[in-house]
Amino acid sequence: MVFLHPVFFKKITSKFYQKFDRCGHKMAMPLMIDLRSSDADERDKHAIDADADADNIQKFDRCVTNKMAMPLMIDLRSSDADERDKHAIEADADADNIQTLFLSESSLAEFPTTFVEQAYDLRVLHLATNLIPSIPSIIANLQKLRYLSLNNNLLTSLPYEFSALVSLEILDISNNKLARDWPIPELANIKSINISNNQITTFYVQSQYPHLEMLNATSNCLSSMVPAHLGRLTMLLVADNQLSSLPSEWVASDSSTRRLKQLLVNSNPWGKEANEILSILKANNKDFVCDA
Repeated sequence: MVFLHPVFFKKITSKFYQKFDRCGHKMAMPLMIDLRSSDADERDKHAIDADADADNIQKFDRCVTNKMAMPLMIDLRSSDADERDKHAIEADADADNIQTLFLSESSLAEFPTTFVEQAYDLRVLHLATNLIPSIPSIIANLQKLRYLSLNNNLLTSLPYEFSALVSLEILDISNNKLARDWPIPELANIKSINISNNQITTFYVQSQYPHLEMLNATSNCLSSMVPAHLGRLTMLLVADNQLSSLPSEWVASDSSTRRLKQLLVNSNPWGKEANEILSILKANNKDFVCDA
């Protein structure tokens, strides 16, 4: 995999390593140059502009003289990134090849729909700390997406098409404006969800996420009963909510709580019965970490 910073589109050094393909021919290997640092010497920047060798951007298969698509990583997090550069990348970048896209802290007021429409191979998408109020249905295109960060935005809901993210394993939607009912639709392969610091009041149904291993739902308004069956959960964080009871099934001999390694439930108005259940859980598992 080759990772290219956006600066590659105009600033590529003429110096490169050599690699031999199976035919014995030398192949130019592209390098990564990062000129984001404010301390970068202007003379170095101009030198790179002058010596740029655009041929290093692409890798060629010398046996058949065909270009080989290389996966890209684009990082547009810089708050002082030129808006024209962003539009140029949306227009000119080969979106089919991009696997990782950083757009955190970019002052985005909407989801980058134009770009995502073509990014069928995207695996990692960072959109944290923006001003995004909603997610369009076009997100259903990202069926190879495995990691999605949408934390610190202005989301109030998620579209039903979110369930089309069949490869998604890690989702962070903490610090948004999600309220009332559980907002995340069924996700077949999700393993980690961070939905902390919202205002949701109800829990999910365990069957929605058969592979879920980690849930962080701290600092919400949860008041409904915690799921009786936790599936594959090994970490459950529900501190700072309005929970008062726990399901009695949690202390059954065949309970799925035996998989739990960490349970964070402090700052909830637990009743007597709930505290008894927590005491039994601690006694039954010496490796169990429970902060109540």
